[in-house]
Amino acid sequence: MKWTLDDTIVAWASAAAPGRRAVIRLSGPQAIDLATRIFTASEPIDLSRRRWYHGEITLRALDRRVEGGLLVWPPPRTYTGQAMAELHVVSSPPLVEFIVADLLQAGARAAR
Repeated sequence: MKWTLDDTIVAWASAAAPGRRAVIRLSGPQAIDLATRIFTASEPIDLSRRRWYHGEITLRALDRRVEGGLLVWPPPRTYTGQAMAELHVVSSPPLVEFIVADLLQAGARAAR
């Protein structure tokens, strides 16, 4: 499989174990767009600066919503110069797997 810098990748960014918080990170040109497809913020998202948003994450496979947060880094103010987004949710491995699956289905690829 060939990968390019135009890919948007997704991966766990925290321990894959039960706990208080799990972090799912997206990086790439579509990172913020893909995150906001499943995240509904409690206020409009401002892409001019890095910012934390409170809201809900929609779990499509379960037809449910869970409380969570979204942290966005618009380009080029990131380490790689690409857009980045993090979804924060209670750390339940099955819950995180549903979220990652939704993001993969939306067009992200699994980070390696």
